[in-house]
Order: sequence, then structure tokens, then C-alpha cells
Amino acid sequence: MTAVFENGRIRFLYPENWKMAEEGSADTPTVTIQSPNSGFWTLLMYTEEYDPDELTHEVVAAMDEEYEALESNPFTLTLGDIELPGYEMYFSCLDLVVSAKTVALRHHDLTLVILWQAESRDFDELELVFQAITQSMLQPHPAE
Repeated sequence: MTAVFENGRIRFLYPENWKMAEEGSADTPTVTIQSPNSGFWTLLMYTEEYDPDELTHEVVAAMDEEYEALESNPFTLTLGDIELPGYEMYFSCLDLVVSAKTVALRHHDLTLVILWQAESRDFDELELVFQAITQSMLQPHPAE
């Protein structure tokens, strides 16, 4: 089964057994969806127009400051006919190897940054769910 997140500007579907938390400020609300195991998908919503490429660079820079020996490579997420450039990252944390990806885009009147990560052993399976969450957000809503 699926749950729905909707705040009037953004709507997406996610697995109902995942936990959702909203944080951030009025200018930058943040929603994180946590899987039952090691993964999470985070959406940062900027109310002002920012350059999506600069924001993905900032995510990589922040991760590089946080995690020793971060490896990052450009990648493109393709969802149907939508291509989103971003970065894939790999790092160690508490003796675990972690994989992460980030993309950013303009969507309606928002600039969105999406980050998902999980332990490498779970990442491939969870990435399909992360991509489905992202794709559901980009689909037209019934009211549009």
C-alpha cells in the first residue's frame, strides 16, 4: 500500500510502512521518508529560485565535509522523458559502506533538492523505491 504526502505545492507517494518527518523553515521546508531498514529519501523545497546545479554541488560539498574519503561522480537520473543531472556518492560510516545520490530541479515555483541514501547492501533494491517516489512527485496531480 502507499501513503501520500501533500502540502499544497508538492505531492508524492511513498510506502506506507516508511516513516515520514517534516522539518525545516517556512523558506526551506524539508520532508524525509525513512525506510524500515537503512535508507531514506529527503526533499528540500526552496521557495526562491536557485540554480539546481549549484545546489547539487553544495550537497556534495556538505557530504565531503561530513564524511572522510567521500567519492562522488556525476550521473543523470532518467525518469521517463525527464533527465535530472546530479551526483552519486560513496562513503564509509560506522564501518558501513553507504551509497547516496542527489539531484535538483525547478518544479512549479520551487527549487527542489532530492537526496537519497542507504547502506550499499540495500541500495540497489531501495533505489527503485526512491526513483518511484521521485517520479510520483513529478507526475501531474488530479487538480492540475
